Amino acid sequence: MSIGSALLSPGGRLGPSMFLKSGLILIVIGFLISVLTVVSPAVLIISGLLSILLLYPWVVIWVKRLHDAGKSGWLVIAVLVVWIIVSIVVSQIITGMFAPPPPETQPTTVSAVFEQAQASARATAIPAGIASAVISFAFVYLGNMLLKSDPGPNPYGPPPAD
Repeated sequence: MSIGSALLSPGGRLGPSMFLKSGLILIVIGFLISVLTVVSPAVLIISGLLSILLLYPWVVIWVKRLHDAGKSGWLVIAVLVVWIIVSIVVSQIITGMFAPPPPETQPTTVSAVFEQAQASARATAIPAGIASAVISFAFVYLGNMLLKSDPGPNPYGPPPAD
């Protein structure tokens, strides 16, 4: 199975090694998207949209990995809920540790609000990117450890070649 079909086609099964490879590719892409704000804070909205688009391949590889273990792809919802909760908690911790303190007075202009948001985004981009990569890798690793492949055909298709 090619990486393209592994990331974009939700049908079939995905073995542990291809799941790991696909997950690592998505982790690297996600890290690069998250540090775009260091290069230019103006791309904050674009990086947010790219991150949302990256959700589809994550769902696809998880569904296929669940299928390989003989489980319903709908269990991906539970994985996503836990993943989002962990990410929000870690994001709050990183923001508290690395974001600049709020100004003494509230910004009075729109440009001042944007400047404050850009400063916060710049300060937290690298730590948040690293934390996101670590969390993502932990989920991929745990997914491979907990989901044992069915050795033979199952309702989702024949065993993967990898």
